[in-house]
Amino acid sequence: MRTEIVVNKDSKNDIDHRFSLQFMALQVLTKLEYKGWLNASLNYDAKASETEFEVKDKIWNKKKSSLTTKPLPLRAQSTMGVRWDW
Repeated sequence: MRTEIVVNKDSKNDIDHRFSLQFMALQVLTKLEYKGWLNASLNYDAKASETEFEVKDKIWNKKKSSLTTKPLPLRAQSTMGVRWDW
């Protein structure tokens, strides 16, 4: 199951906001994505009881920065990195 919501602005300078919700029953996985001011995703794996949150933003040209957080039951794990698209 997948659904997408798009909020458009009339002015050329405004940003479109896209929300995408996807539920994969066989994998017991739910994904929520936002694209607009930045790119963000929230993934919930019910089978493993894990949640992962990631925020990505374009720095310049094809360089992107990303922050990923994946809390675990006994501790929290976070990583921050810079990505380059080739």
